Amino acid sequence: MCRLGILGGGQLGKMLSQAARKLEFPVEVSIYDTSDYACAREDADRFHRGSFEDIEAIQRFAEDLDIITYEFENIPVAVVASLSHAIQGSEALRILQNRLLEKEFVDSLPGIPCVPHAQVGLGFSMDYPFIVKTVQFGYDGKGQYLINDVNDLAHVKTGMVAERYFPTLTEYSMVIARNVDGTTTHYPTFENVHVNQILDTTRFATIDKGLEEQLFEKAKNIALALDYIGVLTVEYFFADGKLYVNEVAPRVHNSGHITLDAANISQFDLHLYSLLGITYPEITIDPDWCMVNVLGQHYMAVREKSLPGKFYDYGKHSTTKNRKVGHINGKLQYLDLLKKAREE
Repeated sequence: MCRLGILGGGQLGKMLSQAARKLEFPVEVSIYDTSDYACAREDADRFHRGSFEDIEAIQRFAEDLDIITYEFENIPVAVVASLSHAIQGSEALRILQNRLLEKEFVDSLPGIPCVPHAQVGLGFSMDYPFIVKTVQFGYDGKGQYLINDVNDLAHVKTGMVAERYFPTLTEYSMVIARNVDGTTTHYPTFENVHVNQILDTTRFATIDKGLEEQLFEKAKNIALALDYIGVLTVEYFFADGKLYVNEVAPRVHNSGHITLDAANISQFDLHLYSLLGITYPEITIDPDWCMVNVLGQHYMAVREKSLPGKFYDYGKHSTTKNRKVGHINGKLQYLDLLKKAREE
């Protein structure tokens, strides 16, 4: 019996719990979250509600567990550092929770640099257009503002991170895994399309082997430098003929949901294999798949339709606008039809 604990009860925790049920030995899943309505609760054997700031409560939650993992990165570093069996480690959280630290760290490693950036402060200047982001707690476009001209400067606050904005770009993501035995593996590169700074669709990228090797080597360097165990995702921009790192996520990732159907082993399986020291199988994929996100405003339309694909309903308590409530995996030939199916 393996006793697995997950900090966070969102959709990533839900899908990790479901992956745990497929392992070749019994697994008991315990989830800790701040909300009684956490969507992963129904997939857990045990559920604990509490604050992520309460180290003592989390230590009590973790004391009889074998392995601890986290499904999102906005957990206090001290909490994870206090758990010896949270082998993803706290160093990744310490650095990647803070956009400035993240960019300094990524740029200190060989290979692809971050998007050109600066911290907003005295004497700050950057050519229009640029984008500003809060240093912490921003995701899915939250805390981010596009600055086109002087009329938008009210959004620019001291301490924010300003980044060069590329009106035209291609975004890639590289989902890799590092095992406790030191081995690494990765999926082929994904190509992503965002709408309003929220991931909209993912497909397999059509790129040459040399470019893919660059993306993998940078991601591997990041994982090694952090001594990170588990699945880690690096988002890249290709713009103006150059590659840049956009963001790094120390966890399973939205773009990796395509692997639930397009690969012989999903990113959730791979994450658990990494933590438990299970030997990685050779990854095989069917490149004819795509993934389409479903947000709150799409939910009713998608739920009621017969789709040429598989709808993963996260079971969210709320279906507010721009909240991720599910995704659809389907064949690439139906991509436009799947996108249209979200319309009322």
